[in-house]
Amino acid sequence: MSEQSNSDAPILPTRRMLRRRLLAAIGSASLGTLSGCWSAGSSGCPSSPLVDQVAGTLADGAEACPPNPFYAADQFSDLVPAYCTPPAEDYWRDTGDPYWGGIQVTDVRLLRKLGDECRYELSCDYTPDCPGGRPIHRDGAPVLAEAVERPDWRASLTPNLSNLDEADRARLAAYWFRAASEEHSSIAGFNRLAMELLAHGAPPNLVQATLRAALDEVAHAQDAFALASAFTGQPLGPAGLPLGPQVELSKTLVELAVSTAREGAVGEALAAQLAASRLQRATDPAVRAVLERVAQEEAQHAELAWRILRWALEIGGAPVHTALSAVFDELAHSSPPTSVQPSELESHGMLGADADSLEVHQCIHRVLLPVAATLLATQRAA
Repeated sequence: MSEQSNSDAPILPTRRMLRRRLLAAIGSASLGTLSGCWSAGSSGCPSSPLVDQVAGTLADGAEACPPNPFYAADQFSDLVPAYCTPPAEDYWRDTGDPYWGGIQVTDVRLLRKLGDECRYELSCDYTPDCPGGRPIHRDGAPVLAEAVERPDWRASLTPNLSNLDEADRARLAAYWFRAASEEHSSIAGFNRLAMELLAHGAPPNLVQATLRAALDEVAHAQDAFALASAFTGQPLGPAGLPLGPQVELSKTLVELAVSTAREGAVGEALAAQLAASRLQRATDPAVRAVLERVAQEEAQHAELAWRILRWALEIGGAPVHTALSAVFDELAHSSPPTSVQPSELESHGMLGADADSLEVHQCIHRVLLPVAATLLATQRAA
């Protein structure tokens, strides 16, 4: 990914630029200070695509099956949710790899109508599990709000719909609503991180930067909800975030360091790099505006996460060092896709699963693992 020469073009956080910024965040600004390495293992994603089905019973007064049931739930008296099932249910647990094996619904097709029942086929692909922002998690899964019709979470953005058919708009609506939901959940994620930093005696500059990041996520969510609403043709926003009666905080500094490494140092850096990659290929002005903002601010959030790791290592010593070493050893076991197919929707920010997987693999091995090696080697020496 090369830097653009046009003075009016955005300065994208290329892998080299991102590596410089992360090294600066851990106090090692020179590229020449890189040391240590991890070798890639042989594990990778299970095969794709996958197929599953979903069925719903039409409500009274509804006669025809809508093309996409997920964005016409009011036309059903009941709709059985379904998602593509992985070939190995324990894939994540067995491989210990939280960054590969995510599932994305790529197409919805009406199979048949029998009486009042509409049955659909879902096509899915495995994609890198690189959420937008830093969604709050419970039991290893992101906590996301359901979709409701409301206009107040939309920014003033209008993408071009003229060259999109109904199926394309449905795919883009699902894609951008998922992104919006993750950004919305990230507001809670950063507020929880701020409380965890306070609980462990972090310096004020880290707390301030974390709270600013939460406000960034408000804007990211509004942008993505605006795109999802435009592609759907109705104002979409989030219902209440199902946080439950209490939000669990990291009990130890080691737990805080591990979650920051996975969700921030890795997750935010990958989100920034994926946004930059999508921005390079997008042509729609509204979509480009959203991706440019996300690429720049998620890179800042990744820098913050690496600064938190440096602080945690300085005060936590060997236990934190051991835990972080295990996280990055785990991260090294990924394989690149064998081929990359172009996406017909890349003009609106949606790349193919293989393109995203390749970007993730390259960012992990060319940016994140070298920076992690430098941080851990420096702190071991100290």
